[in-house]
Amino acid sequence: MTVGGAYSFDDWTISGGVSYVWLGDAQPETGTPDMARAEMTDNSAVGVGLQVAYRY
Repeated sequence: MTVGGAYSFDDWTISGGVSYVWLGDAQPETGTPDMARAEMTDNSAVGVGLQVAYRY
């Protein structure tokens, strides 16, 4: 899910957004095939962005 927006006034623009992603489960392997080194469940990530621009 992603939400974003922008606001402009005079020569300025301010914009930003937030993104949420559900990644799920993972069992990472290092070096040895088919041998899980850890078990992670219900992983998710959040990204945030902000931009300030001036037009001249």
